[in-house]
Amino acid sequence: MKLSRVVRKLHKITATLVGLQLLLWMVSGLYMTAVPIDIVRGQHLVDKPASQPLNALGVFPIDSVSQQYPDITKIELSKLREQLVYRLTGKDGTLYLNGNTGQPLTPLSEIEARGVATSVYLGKGNIANVSWITKENAPAELGSRSLPVWQITYDDLFESTLYISGFSGDVSAVRSDIWRMFDFLWMLHIMDYEDRSNFNNPLVILASSIGCFIVLSGLLMLINTMRHKRWRFLS
Repeated sequence: MKLSRVVRKLHKITATLVGLQLLLWMVSGLYMTAVPIDIVRGQHLVDKPASQPLNALGVFPIDSVSQQYPDITKIELSKLREQLVYRLTGKDGTLYLNGNTGQPLTPLSEIEARGVATSVYLGKGNIANVSWITKENAPAELGSRSLPVWQITYDDLFESTLYISGFSGDVSAVRSDIWRMFDFLWMLHIMDYEDRSNFNNPLVILASSIGCFIVLSGLLMLINTMRHKRWRFLS
């Protein structure tokens, strides 16, 4: 009986301490399972452009690119902005070169960025704001995406935002209030209130351990109660 009282008391104390977090886990888990991930990622908002055939005539030699940029770890040739483009990836980020001349590409103008956004956007809103985003003013919702980008915000129901790569013209990211709510609930779910990426942090491990204790102690109390009721019935 003494052990039972101790378990019951600890159960009440721990349930009070982590009860709110348990509720947040349930609410955030419900949202993340109820809303399809494709909707969260905004794939319904953009039209995937068809791949364009490459014409290798007049391509700047890839050996020359390698010699000019020895620290590059990956080189890709594709057709972007109606021209051949080298995409160079290295530890310092991504660089785009004209595929015919080997010269660095100039950034997209605002008019070009608007044109890209208009050609792929499938929503029902109008462009409300256009901003040039660099490291100095990058929003947290962009994460580790390569910069610079054009931020195209629409006045639709969920404030959809397209991020257009400043050099390639690709859609780097799609954000909306649906994604922002998902991101906020994900932060609460994994209890990482800074980077929102570490789901192995000590805080969530501690809360999970206490949650397990609550469940196990509750089961122990239930079994103990049922045993006593059965004993009284038989007696």
